[in-house]
Amino acid sequence: MSDLPLDLADTRWRAAEMLGRRRFAAARELLGPALRNHPNDPGLLYESARADFLQDRHADARNLLEQLLHRDPSDADARQLLFWVASEQTEWVEAEQLALGLLRDYPQSPDCWAAYAHLMLRCLMFDKAAALVREALHLDAHHPFALRLQVLCDLVAGKGDGQALRKLLTEHPDDMQTLQLVVLSLARKGRSAQALGLARELLRIQPDDAHLLHQLRELAFLNHWSMVPLLPLQRFGWGGSAALWLAAVLLGRVVDARWPHLSFTYHASWIGYAAYSWVWPPLLKRWLAR
Repeated sequence: MSDLPLDLADTRWRAAEMLGRRRFAAARELLGPALRNHPNDPGLLYESARADFLQDRHADARNLLEQLLHRDPSDADARQLLFWVASEQTEWVEAEQLALGLLRDYPQSPDCWAAYAHLMLRCLMFDKAAALVREALHLDAHHPFALRLQVLCDLVAGKGDGQALRKLLTEHPDDMQTLQLVVLSLARKGRSAQALGLARELLRIQPDDAHLLHQLRELAFLNHWSMVPLLPLQRFGWGGSAALWLAAVLLGRVVDARWPHLSFTYHASWIGYAAYSWVWPPLLKRWLAR
């Protein structure tokens, strides 16, 4: 920084400060003339890429960062920002390669461990995310981003409470999207009770969210006590239905051969169960919707 002209160094510093306060228009007014006079300055290009990223102009940010990295592939700030751009563009493979490269070069950086943990949360790899968060907190027990990720991991594991969740989303509302993905993943993995509890807390915080309301209805349907007999069908889908039907047919033949006096009761129970599985779920959905 000491080798830079004073006005250029000051421009970089002021632009970074404005972006930190999300004063995007003012930052661009400052960066525009400076870049026209110094089009190849790495610091100005980086701050301009930051402005694009913070305003969700990810393709523009990527172009600037690739220019920077073409000139200096070891630029750590540009590599880390490109990691976040790739994450936002859901380029998971590229993002993971960037995260691993940063960790190889900076294994003592809690920022790098926390960034990789965030990526694993976005990819719904919760166990790996929790392990990465632990490593980040081992390096810095008060790291704010790692602590925030710890709250998310605790919520996934069913250890969090409503107070921690409300504080998290008050301070970091962007985490709502990640938590909605968590709800969906928990439901898909058969942990519907945890998914229902988390969805209820999210809806209390954002009661006007129609998507969350729909999710909550679906989860309340799956967790209703009257759906317990249909759990094999819910858990395993068409494959479970086929396996259950085959098992019922084979068991019916055994009952017919060995205990003919129970044959009517068995077949009547099986027909009743099949009718229950067809008729009751849509009725329950309508009732819960009301």
